[in-house]
Amino acid sequence: MDSSGKFLTLILANGQGWQILNRKTDLWLDKISLIMQLRHLPLSHKYPKCITLPLVKNKHTFKEAVDFAQKVLRGNFPLTGWDTYKLYEIWFHPETGNLIFAFPPSQNPKEEVMNMVKFLRVIGYEVLGRGGLFIHSGLVEKRRKAVLFAGLSNSGKSTSCRRIRAPWKSWSDDETLLLPRAGKFFAQPFPTWSQCLSGKSLPSWDTKKSFPLKAIFFLKKKKRNRVIPLSRAKSVTYLDLATYVIYHDFSQKWLSRQKQRLLRTRLFSNICNLANKVPAFLLEVSLKGKFWKKIEEVV
Repeated sequence: MDSSGKFLTLILANGQGWQILNRKTDLWLDKISLIMQLRHLPLSHKYPKCITLPLVKNKHTFKEAVDFAQKVLRGNFPLTGWDTYKLYEIWFHPETGNLIFAFPPSQNPKEEVMNMVKFLRVIGYEVLGRGGLFIHSGLVEKRRKAVLFAGLSNSGKSTSCRRIRAPWKSWSDDETLLLPRAGKFFAQPFPTWSQCLSGKSLPSWDTKKSFPLKAIFFLKKKKRNRVIPLSRAKSVTYLDLATYVIYHDFSQKWLSRQKQRLLRTRLFSNICNLANKVPAFLLEVSLKGKFWKKIEEVV
């Protein structure tokens, strides 16, 4: 909560989100607020709450978090029904969507940024139950029509995002959150965390933005620019690879085997739904030429 009584609020592309209540973690919140350009909004029952606090050895962190939330929210915070992740001090409430996240002490700015990544990996798990998913991709948009540049590392996502010209605009080049709303998928830009770990001044991304997703392009470096339509089966295969880098390590390190199975089931279901609703293409990209003209032929 800031000096005006407002709370840092992460709003997702489907209108849902979390309000963050901090317990002695102001510096972390200041940084993630700058990086993600988050909003400060009055307390609202519309959004579940995420309680953040330091992880202190030999201290009952969960009780401290619940007592703090009960005080700030005047008793409107559940005492029972909580579940936990396997590794870090993270609790979640399946019925209300509330989260508690106890951060390990950060010895340097890089560890602080890694705590932010851990926090957003939890968000990535939670949105699976809402039909959404994170995908390893760049996000570009023209006149509120968004397309993704997806692919493995070194496939040309960042380069293509830099090369594209107006009226196209690049919003992110590494991670995109997709969420269903009103029968469509909406794309929301998220940070490139490797840039935040560079040790230089913190970059920022406007994560308040979201756009209707019109197409997904899986990049492949070639000598000429060409667009090839993909079948739904091929699209599912490519999407599975594009989500692997985000969800695999998180699943293996943080979740019990039961929750790992739930993650795989939900993720595959969401991938199939995405492939059914959004056309996918293989985009062969050269180092020269206006490859975005090929995109405009099919979008």
